[in-house]
Amino acid sequence: MTLDPDGAIWFTRTTANQVARIDTAGKITEFAVPTPKSFPRHITPGPDGAVWFTEFNTNQARSYRRRTHLRRRSRRW
Repeated sequence: MTLDPDGAIWFTRTTANQVARIDTAGKITEFAVPTPKSFPRHITPGPDGAVWFTEFNTNQARSYRRRTHLRRRSRRW
C-alpha cells in the first residue's frame, strides 16, 4: 500500500489483477491491469505524479495516472 499526494491509499489486488484506490471519503475505485494474469504487487508513487506497480508474472513495471488514466509500461528486466 502507498499514499498519493491527495491522501488516497493505493494498493494492489494481486489475484484479481487490479490496482485499487481508497479516497479520503472512503470510496474504493478498482482499475483492471490490462496484462492478463500479471499479478500486480509492489506499488509506489513516482516523481512523475503517477502510481507505479510491478507486474510479477511479466517482469515489468506499469504506471497509472489518476487524472488522465494513461498507463505506461516499462521494459522487461
